[in-house]
Amino acid sequence: MQERVLVYTDKDCYLTGEYILLKFSAVTPNFAPSGLSKVGYVEISNTQNPCLQLMLALENGTGSGKIKIPSNVPSGIYELSGYTRYMRNEGEDEIFKSRIAIINPEQRVSSTTVELVSMEDELQEIKIEMRSAAGAMSKLCPTILFMRPGRK
Repeated sequence: MQERVLVYTDKDCYLTGEYILLKFSAVTPNFAPSGLSKVGYVEISNTQNPCLQLMLALENGTGSGKIKIPSNVPSGIYELSGYTRYMRNEGEDEIFKSRIAIINPEQRVSSTTVELVSMEDELQEIKIEMRSAAGAMSKLCPTILFMRPGRK
């Protein structure tokens, strides 16, 4: 029996000190709840190592929890991974992955770039990038859509 994971978060962009609220679902290939695993794992990692981890008790394939983002986490885009122990045997390609942005308001910034990516009739898309004092580039909330003023 195969098992897949879906992880839902309350939003895509967080400040340090906030909680990431999670819902974890282990499902079969036809999206029915899976009873195979009793524990789900969530990791939030930068490019090198996991920096936040959570184990969730699963009941009928579902669990929920929260992770507090420490105040010393640097601003950047992080990968959120969700898996069960059973899935680890199937390889890295089967692990659920998504991205979240974390902003540390205490981090010194030396420059910020705002770029208008596209402009359609009613929506604008913006990319926001920030360069830290150490020179590292972060894309924060990489896509922001908003309605142009005066439109309904």
